[in-house]
Amino acid sequence: MSMQTVEDAVATALANRLQMDKADIDLDLPMHLLPKIESVVILSVVVDLEDALSVAIPDDVPFAAVTARDLAELIKELM
Repeated sequence: MSMQTVEDAVATALANRLQMDKADIDLDLPMHLLPKIESVVILSVVVDLEDALSVAIPDDVPFAAVTARDLAELIKELM
């Protein structure tokens, strides 16, 4: 699976959970600056990504990522 596919999945999951347009998700913006972001939303995003990408993501991974792109890179390493 390509890095672009993983980044796209992360952007889609964030957009869906935050009720935003996917085009408005800046993969390089620190995730804590995204509107309405909180830890429960991030955990929901992780569940969505596990389903979409067929990968198990340890609980600490999303909290090790500063940006959505960081999260995508960490997930890619698990594949």
